[in-house]
Order: sequence, then structure tokens, then C-alpha cells
Amino acid sequence: MLLRSDVPDVVLLQEVVRRSWHGHLRHHFRAAGFTPVPADPTATPHGYFAMGFVGPRIEIVAAGMRELPTRMGRSLVCVDGRCEGQPVRLLTAHLDSLAGGRRERRMQLQQIADTLRTGEGAALFAGDTNLRDAELAGLDLAGIDDAWEVLGRPADLAATWTHPEGKARARYDRCYVRGLRVESMAFVGDRPFGEGRERPSDHIGLEVTAS
Repeated sequence: MLLRSDVPDVVLLQEVVRRSWHGHLRHHFRAAGFTPVPADPTATPHGYFAMGFVGPRIEIVAAGMRELPTRMGRSLVCVDGRCEGQPVRLLTAHLDSLAGGRRERRMQLQQIADTLRTGEGAALFAGDTNLRDAELAGLDLAGIDDAWEVLGRPADLAATWTHPEGKARARYDRCYVRGLRVESMAFVGDRPFGEGRERPSDHIGLEVTAS
């Protein structure tokens, strides 16, 4: 998320299901002045999808989906907009999963980096990358910054995913920026809630402040 004060300028989501979209997300975000991208993310044959909600401070110039090399039907959500007169590009995706998706993840991340570089003005990608650090070797990420690394690789923000049985932890959820100054990062949804005292997901959301 790209934030200003306590109100997000954009919320980027992955693995959204139709029930959440129809029952909660579209109503609450639209009431708060956000625009969904894509307008109808359920127009997909897959059971879940990536999408974004763009706040009123950002004027959307163009928005759509871009194909990614994938075995799992994954695509890249891309928004070109203007924020206080300045151009900004916003991206999100859910990269191919599991160990067998290594080849596709590498190609996907390279395409994302190229898309960040070709946008006019500042650019940001945030999403579920499923990346293992070793998979970055040999990729051209010149000019692209990992927000977590910019902030000094804080240990308390290093693991965004935990195996349901607690056997493994990984930094799958990442934020990459170009032309933005990363100011802070925090976890969202890392605490249990409700009667069952469960976390909302096995992934933890990232709240990133950048300008």
C-alpha cells in the first residue's frame, strides 16, 4: 500500500475470492471513495484473483491487466495515474506458487521490473511474489528498490508467511519501488481476531509509506 497519513492511497490485494468481493470489499471501498481495478475482478475463470483499490487522491489515467508467463493463470494488474499532478504507476500480482513455479516467478519478476522502469514518473509494485532469495540471481533489477532492504532489512518484518504447522517462514510478500522514497513499513493482519482468535490469512499484509 502507498499511504498518506492514515488513509491509504491504494490498497493492493491478492487471492481475493468472489464471496469477499461481492459481500464486503466492493461495497465498503466504493463507499470510501475508492475505485476498483479491474472494475469487475470476478471476470476470470479462476477461483481467486489479484486486484487493487485506488483512492480518490489518485486520478486514474489508464488501468488494466497484462499477461504474465504463467502455469497458474496469473496476470499483472497495472494502473497509470496522477497523484497531485505527478505521474505514478501502481502494480500488483500473485506470482506462480510452490517450488515448481521457480522458472515462471523469475520471468514474472523480470517483466514486473521492466514494467516499473518503463512507466512515467514514480512506480510501485506490491504483492505475493512467492520468491525465494536465490531466485533473484541473474535478474536485471537495476533501478528497482526492495522497500524492506531500503529500510535496513528489519528482522521483525522479515517473514510475511508462516506454514500452517509452523514449519517454515518466508518473505513472500514484497514491495518494489522506483523513484519513491520509502519511509516506513509495518505489518497488517498479523494478530488473531474474532471468537476463534485466528489470523485472517497465512500471509501478513504490508503497510508501506512512500513519497
